[in-house]
Amino acid sequence: MAEYIDVTPTWAAMVPTFLLIIDNGNADGRKTVEGELFRMAKLADLYVASQKVKS
Repeated sequence: MAEYIDVTPTWAAMVPTFLLIIDNGNADGRKTVEGELFRMAKLADLYVASQKVKS
């Protein structure tokens, strides 16, 4: 049986790459980074909302 190794990068690990793309990338790369940042922000907001104590 093959061993599964998860190599999914963390958001924190991707920040330097995102910054390089914003500074030096083409329009398509910058648009992709923009979409990923909005996706990350949405996920962060969902997490925060899930942690709120419901009264």
